[in-house]
Amino acid sequence: MGITLIAFLCYNKPKGGEVMSIAIDYTKWKEEIIDGKIYYMAPPTGRHNGVLGNLYLQFATYLKGKKCKAWLEIEVSLNEDKPNDYVVPDLSIICNNTIGNFKIFKGIPDLIVEVMSTNRQTDKIDKFNLYQQTGVKEYWLVDPVSNTIDQYVLENNAYKLTNVFEADFESELVQTIKPTIFDNLEIEINEIFEY
Repeated sequence: MGITLIAFLCYNKPKGGEVMSIAIDYTKWKEEIIDGKIYYMAPPTGRHNGVLGNLYLQFATYLKGKKCKAWLEIEVSLNEDKPNDYVVPDLSIICNNTIGNFKIFKGIPDLIVEVMSTNRQTDKIDKFNLYQQTGVKEYWLVDPVSNTIDQYVLENNAYKLTNVFEADFESELVQTIKPTIFDNLEIEINEIFEY
């Protein structure tokens, strides 16, 4: 957005000690604006990127040659009535064959995946409500710490939790998640979290 924001946090040391300041440089953090409020997201961890990469590979491979595409961390403007608001989902599946090279996608992705990290409340509440209100058909909340995926599907303008999947590396049972927007895509849960 062209704004450089550096925050200084000051901590008091015990009696006789100095005050210590720590600068946090937000210039490398992702930025989103929801209802006019700026949200900063810390750079992702290696685990976050590994899980996200596994998901992207599954979707991109399946969607090759189809009208839908998988997009990593693109700016998405969901509401034309709020032109300054945008989000940067970890993974957006957009089924629109007119999509080309764009700076910001204006419209509603068919499926959004968020891999949770330090911004858990934003993903679970703020983005959940935003995606539900704007009509994103399917929303996956991926937790790389507990190795779980919550799959929400929009029904009658409200998200319904259809499944909670958990990786189980000890079991021989193969558990798969199936996006409801596709007829024949199944992704093995353990493959998502193997990193």
